[in-house]
Amino acid sequence: MNKRLIPQELLCKILKCIPETGELFWRERTSDLFSNSARANCWNSRWPGKPALATIDGVTGYKHGDIFYRKHYAHRVVWAMETGAWPVDHIDHINHDRADNRIANLREVTRVENGKNLSISKLNTSGVTGVCWCKTSQKWHARIVVEKRKIHLGYFDAKKDAINARAAANIKYKFHENHGRKNNGRST
Repeated sequence: MNKRLIPQELLCKILKCIPETGELFWRERTSDLFSNSARANCWNSRWPGKPALATIDGVTGYKHGDIFYRKHYAHRVVWAMETGAWPVDHIDHINHDRADNRIANLREVTRVENGKNLSISKLNTSGVTGVCWCKTSQKWHARIVVEKRKIHLGYFDAKKDAINARAAANIKYKFHENHGRKNNGRST
């Protein structure tokens, strides 16, 4: 086990998790977690019952905060508390909302699986992931990227045909049903 990871039992001792909302709250801490009783009294007079790991990163959109002077992401802490083990790989926010840490919205996935449930890019102009207008051919171009490999799906006169080709590829390559959907302008 990674020595930097806080044991799940200790997480449950210092934090309360509401799995239906994904919110975390500080619990009162026992004096054995402090160097002296004055520090314990100071901490316990200020923090118990207050939201924990609730700061939203302005760049990534993930909630985070410090536990014992180390930065932790709320979605990973919620996962560890609710499943009993820290995630080995990535945690995917199924609905693409990085601040929504309900356990029902989280799933442990590989990097490749995580890439199959991305929000639509802010740069997309067609409204559909993997579909764009090709000025050279004057046709709609459909493509998909699978494990860093670009796969050409074809050029089409009608946009709907390019969209259908991409939708079929999403099914063939087992992309998540939410892949390419919008969410608060964030890509995951």
